[in-house]
Amino acid sequence: MPKNELVCLAMVYCQRSHAYAINEFIKIMKLERWAKISRASLYNTLKRLEKNGCLKMSNERLGEMPERKCYSMTDKGILQYKTECIDGLRCTDSEEDLFPL
Repeated sequence: MPKNELVCLAMVYCQRSHAYAINEFIKIMKLERWAKISRASLYNTLKRLEKNGCLKMSNERLGEMPERKCYSMTDKGILQYKTECIDGLRCTDSEEDLFPL
């Protein structure tokens, strides 16, 4: 699984989220280069994960703000995320660590 998809799944696994919040987390944690994800590609990644059945999207409105798309995990997405995490932890011989600590 590409790192950009893994980052998005990790964010939504922790809590339902919208693209802006995910993008802010990526910037704060300086994951843009590691995950090869930009703001523009983030939206495509979320759409792809939704199309693949890993995420589901709903429209939310908070107060007077315009509606925004909020993403949550599906059962398939949870299984995919957990599988990727387990596989990543087992992969110790690669030059690039999947989970840099």
